[in-house]
Amino acid sequence: MQTRPILVAADVRVLMQAARAEAERRGFEVSIAVVDHAGVLLALDRLDGARLHTPEAAWLKARTAAIVRSPTAVLQDQVKGNPALLAFPGRLPLAGGVPLL
Repeated sequence: MQTRPILVAADVRVLMQAARAEAERRGFEVSIAVVDHAGVLLALDRLDGARLHTPEAAWLKARTAAIVRSPTAVLQDQVKGNPALLAFPGRLPLAGGVPLL
């Protein structure tokens, strides 16, 4: 039997705090999403000034990175050579999603 580490609520809070601190340090007006290994949303935070589309984009980028277990920037580059990759529903191959393995 295989076991998989999972994120618990305390882990999610630490990740969200760290991501928020880094975004604020850099002056980014973004939304931040944390998902589990299957792409299920665990936490979402829209920072002050973030545009209206950013919560959904953050979740889709996080979901995509979790599902493919690769940064979404890699997929963004792959779409250039294979536009059919855009056909997968519920995925967003734009830079910004990073899996934590």
